[in-house]
Amino acid sequence: MVLEVVGVNELARNLVGLGRRFSAKTPLEAAVLRAGNIIAAEAARLAPKDTGKGAASMAARIISSRRGVVTAAIGPGRNQFYMMFQELGTSHHPPQPHLRPAVETKGREAILAIGAFYREELKAFRRSGGAPRRIVA
Repeated sequence: MVLEVVGVNELARNLVGLGRRFSAKTPLEAAVLRAGNIIAAEAARLAPKDTGKGAASMAARIISSRRGVVTAAIGPGRNQFYMMFQELGTSHHPPQPHLRPAVETKGREAILAIGAFYREELKAFRRSGGAPRRIVA
């Protein structure tokens, strides 16, 4: 079997230029946040709601970004630590998982969103002629 890859050099030039378009975040961070927010939205939808604050605080946050490796956390805000007890349960409270099912149902969609993000940004980069702009995940 022979595999021919066409346009690799052009793609590499576009990716280098794409990195210059982001003033606040790297393109990878923006893509990871977009993917993480897909899972966070599903977790918020599935989360048990007493006051609704825990579900409303679900979000993706970048916790580390070094040398092309981005780590994000998906979950509730700090003041809603009790959502951990909802997810895992306690000796007095059965688990009501919402994060794990969100990853299971939306994980593939989130991965595909990273590719879609880069496709959209490469198209916008080509249209703009390489002008820098701020991207919001």
